[in-house]
Amino acid sequence: MEAINSSDRTASIERFFREEKVLEKITRIVCFQVNGSCEDREDLISEIVKVLLMNLRRGLYIPEKATFNAYLRGIIRHKISDYFRRKKFASFTEIQEPAYEGRSEKLLLQAEEKQRLRRSIHKLERKYQSVIILRYYQQAGIAEIAEQLNLDERKVYNRIHYGLRKLRDYI
Repeated sequence: MEAINSSDRTASIERFFREEKVLEKITRIVCFQVNGSCEDREDLISEIVKVLLMNLRRGLYIPEKATFNAYLRGIIRHKISDYFRRKKFASFTEIQEPAYEGRSEKLLLQAEEKQRLRRSIHKLERKYQSVIILRYYQQAGIAEIAEQLNLDERKVYNRIHYGLRKLRDYI
């Protein structure tokens, strides 16, 4: 880490990356935790490296506060969480309303109820939104949700329960 504090900061950061095998560590962690497409993983790795390089160049890493590996894992954890958050909410907002011409009144009422439910879900706090969307729209299991959101399974159960209770109040 002392090499990064030298006068030629860019060269020392590049040398540090090679010596510590930083890119390999990032790649290994991302590939283990993200099951998306290869392109998604590469984009995520690029984002992590970009943030890490910017922080190192700005001198934001303070060795007295934490080890470099802990600092690196923190950045990776935050970027992976952001990735899943973007992925979940993007898939939720992509749900399109079907055309209703020529349908019976019953189907129109069902569509209105679905739209009211969708609006109510958007009113929920993000922590409740994410578990409800994963559970009921993407059919994810409790263990899978807990793993994706880095939560305890009990906490996932609680968030689903309270989220559904708030949904009932909104509807």
